[in-house]
Amino acid sequence: MFLTLLTSCAKEKPQINAACEWMSDGTYLLKWETFPPIDGMVRIYESTRSDSFDLTSPVAEQEIHVGYKRILSSTIVPRVYFKLVFNKNHSTIVGERTVPTQGVFNFRDLGGYYTHESKQIKWGKIYRSGSLTMATPYDRKLLSQLNVETLIDLRTERETYYYPITLHVTPFNRPQLYSLPLRGNGYDIFFDEILSQKMQLQNILDYDRDVFSFILENNTDYFIRLFD
Repeated sequence: MFLTLLTSCAKEKPQINAACEWMSDGTYLLKWETFPPIDGMVRIYESTRSDSFDLTSPVAEQEIHVGYKRILSSTIVPRVYFKLVFNKNHSTIVGERTVPTQGVFNFRDLGGYYTHESKQIKWGKIYRSGSLTMATPYDRKLLSQLNVETLIDLRTERETYYYPITLHVTPFNRPQLYSLPLRGNGYDIFFDEILSQKMQLQNILDYDRDVFSFILENNTDYFIRLFD
């Protein structure tokens, strides 16, 4: 998967697609492509902060046409970010989107995406995940290291009642919790039918399409409150 970056509408500035993936051997695999293709060098800088890089000493260099580079990071922290600078003129920042957790599913960093106005969402500021009720002590420590200060719970009132979130590391580090139970979010009632194989694949796909369309179209007020 590639992150699409529109650096500018000017013709002389290329479109850059870049992605970062953590590999099982402990390295980060950085991939990129430019359109139109350009020659030259890409310099790679590493930082534990997405908004601050030491541009005096790149951790690696690679010819742009190669399209990838493996990086062995010497930093042991929850998040590492890389700044890719192409021919000293164009740059983008990438990070591993998936955050490794033990009991929480699908924990991802929502940074790095670009808006229609070419403004980038900051890395390390907004995350999404499955339910946090199964968070292990490791996960709780990770959330503390990521400086998570606010939790927005989109589950139904039934889910929050039976599976409350009691997430904190110490009494002095308890994220503020907001509950915004999205209308139409209770589609778990079909799980038993799906697992029993009574529901056909196409029915599942059609239902997912319909339920997520319903959620988007009927929760405008909640989404406004969420981003506020």
